[in-house]
Amino acid sequence: MKRSAEVRNITILGFVAGLIYTLLADDVSNPAPVLNALLIGTIGGFMAGIIELYLFQPRVSRPEFARSVFLKVIVYFFMVSLLILAVKGSVDSFFQDISLLDYYTSQEFRYFLLQGEFRVILLYAFAIIFLIIFSVQINKYLGRGVLYNIITGRYHSPRNEARILLLIDMKGSTSIAEKLDPVSYFMLLDKFYFDVFQGARSFGGVVYRYVGDQVTLTWPVGNKSSNANCIRAFFGIRHQIHTQREAYLNQFGFVPDFKGTAHTGELTTGELGDLKSQIVYLGAPLLEVSHLEKLDDRKPDGLCISGTLLEILDLPADTTAHLIEKSNTLLQSYEIAQETTYL
Repeated sequence: MKRSAEVRNITILGFVAGLIYTLLADDVSNPAPVLNALLIGTIGGFMAGIIELYLFQPRVSRPEFARSVFLKVIVYFFMVSLLILAVKGSVDSFFQDISLLDYYTSQEFRYFLLQGEFRVILLYAFAIIFLIIFSVQINKYLGRGVLYNIITGRYHSPRNEARILLLIDMKGSTSIAEKLDPVSYFMLLDKFYFDVFQGARSFGGVVYRYVGDQVTLTWPVGNKSSNANCIRAFFGIRHQIHTQREAYLNQFGFVPDFKGTAHTGELTTGELGDLKSQIVYLGAPLLEVSHLEKLDDRKPDGLCISGTLLEILDLPADTTAHLIEKSNTLLQSYEIAQETTYL
């Protein structure tokens, strides 16, 4: 669902880019150029979304920023260049009631290529592609939605909002760090963080922070179905780690295991810092979820959620909740088990 939304958003950006070009060209009285721009923008945006989803989606590691931006700009620019020629030929030949071959061999088309606005369109397309790709990559590095929130000033003034927190904690990190050299341990954490995000991304989780071997993801509180995405994300992460089992064994000699802890509550959210700004969450739920994470009677590799969170979500169909008997009565907690695993 989230991935189809990404394709939709990129398609909309392409349509808007085409619309802006028609306004800048100031030639809205002629339907052919308007249709050309809108079709090129929309089709190009859709194709870019599909390519981004299936070709440029990283599978095993985080791509290098500059190389990723350069490669994407080149691929999308080449694609849009061909699309411009295909769409213009199809639309203009339709309005002139001639065959596509006749149009491509006409003096008008040669003029468009050599002396017309083809170079202007390419320059505009390159600028738009670079701007979108650069912004998307920056957004990925900062965390989904962070760039938008900083630009719009959403959290310039602190605000209270109900959020869901999910802590993913690697098991035995201290002993692992003692066995591995610092560089190998760093590479392990990097891959683990990457796989955590890959497993959770389909369920809308936003990475809030990395602290040592722990990753904190967060969601806004919504309806009971969407609130359960934190549970789906945990098992999605477990599935992702399982699919990378051979890679972990080959590189590190073992497969890391982890536990999850989820809670909800009202947090104060705001932007802190001037030289280096970031979105920060403050409030009791952060301390409470840390308390749940350290419970003695919970499973060392399971998912523990608070009773507060359980009350506001519908458990996924293949999961069950079991009360942890010795949990604090003020903050009762439940072990979530998946009846059917898809590993």
